[in-house]
This record gives sequence, C-alpha cells and structure tokens, in this order.
Amino acid sequence: YTLGAKCNPTLVAKANKGVISCCGALYTPALFQLSGIGDADLLKPLGIPVISDNKHVGAHLANHTGGLG
Repeated sequence: YTLGAKCNPTLVAKANKGVISCCGALYTPALFQLSGIGDADLLKPLGIPVISDNKHVGAHLANHTGGLG
C-alpha cells in the first residue's frame, strides 16, 4: 500500500500473522518510532505511547554525504 499526497496520513493496519514493514534505510526507523517502537526515553516526551522499548531502533543512523565515483 502506498500513501499518496491526497491520502490521510493516518493508516491503521491489523494482521493475524507477522507483518513486514519497510520505508527504506532512513524512514523505517522513523516509522517504528512513530508507531511506539524505540527508545522510551525519546518517545515519552514526544507523547508517543511506547509499545516496545528498544534503544537500538534508529540509534545507528548517520548522514552519509559521500558518493560513489
């Protein structure tokens, strides 16, 4: 499912089995954090309910300014 510019930014999905979620290297951690999966110390002050406290989500992101060739 792809959200377009005219779609409501809130999407509720339910599943009876596992779900694979991917938004690329930068946006997947952000999606998890906005969904309440991440460092509780970062999520709670933002008013995001914590589903799973995991300090590793988004912890190793870096801005890579170099390119190939």
